[in-house]
Amino acid sequence: MHGWDLARATGQPAEFPDDLPERELTFTRGKLADLPPDGRPFAPPRPVADDAPAIDRLAACLGRRATPDARRAMSDPSADPAEDGAARQFTAAR
Repeated sequence: MHGWDLARATGQPAEFPDDLPERELTFTRGKLADLPPDGRPFAPPRPVADDAPAIDRLAACLGRRATPDARRAMSDPSADPAEDGAARQFTAAR
């Protein structure tokens, strides 16, 4: 997931083997289901299209904004600081 954060923050495509994000999404959903909602280490899941790439569905599952305009949204000062935090950190470090 950190590779996705970095790619989004630097305006690069997030390219992964097709099966990897799908497997990780299945694993993550299973593990998050075992945690109480107030004990999750991520922001609440965000909406994403059912037909979005698996890596974007994984990002949304982990509370990241997985939209084509996510990079622009990261620089929006009115955005919730809890959202896209990792990507915002990468952007600030550049």
